[in-house]
Amino acid sequence: MYSKLRFLIPILLLALVCGLAVSAAPTLSADEILSRMDRMEGVNDMTCQLRMVVTSKSGQTQIRNMTMYTKGKADGTQFVFVKVDLPALIKGTSMLSITRPKQAGETWLYLPALGKPKRITASESGGSFMGSDFSYQDMGTVRTEDYTSKLLRTEKLDGDEVYVIESVPRTEEIRKASGFSRQIWWIRTSNFTRAKAEFYDQSKKVAKVQLSSKPVEVKTGAWFNTLMEMSNKGLGSKTEVQFSNVRVNTGVKDEFFVVENMKE
Repeated sequence: MYSKLRFLIPILLLALVCGLAVSAAPTLSADEILSRMDRMEGVNDMTCQLRMVVTSKSGQTQIRNMTMYTKGKADGTQFVFVKVDLPALIKGTSMLSITRPKQAGETWLYLPALGKPKRITASESGGSFMGSDFSYQDMGTVRTEDYTSKLLRTEKLDGDEVYVIESVPRTEEIRKASGFSRQIWWIRTSNFTRAKAEFYDQSKKVAKVQLSSKPVEVKTGAWFNTLMEMSNKGLGSKTEVQFSNVRVNTGVKDEFFVVENMKE
């Protein structure tokens, strides 16, 4: 009896210590998870090609080939620059998005026919990007300070463990600008890439669904989704974006992400 008791004591102590260790492990907040979503650690800048296929409800398709440049800075500033290569009719059309912490974001659109860049207002940010099911806002980064977010649960999605987070606009102005009453995110726990997102309209019905897949490791510990699809439930249309020729840390300068470069 005594020998059995001596054997059990270390096991019980080990179980207690392990239990304490597990309970003491830090739990990420919803804002922390969202701030890490799609942020590639160790990647300062990225350049890639993308092929966008817009399919209407009737099955008609439009194809656009583009080049995208992105850059993130230590202070949280994010730059996104997209330029159309094909078709020739809209070649040279470009979009510039600049997101800074605790500041109003900037989005600019350049149409060669107009000859000068036009700033997209907050009320226009929910508008269609290049005639696709993605909005200008979708092409930028998520501003966590604009939303009240909470972690709903973790679950399995297509074999991946994911965080499920609900985000609700903090103000009526933000709600109107985005066009959505709330958003639900499914974010992979293994690499913080988004797997799915649902966007709810003002009547609280699902308006759009985004699926993101085929993540690749572009740098050790840094993952990037190479396939995205956005479905518009109201219009019955969908847009698929495939990314290729992904290059990171090529030294793109901050000066590249300026309005003056949009016309070049």
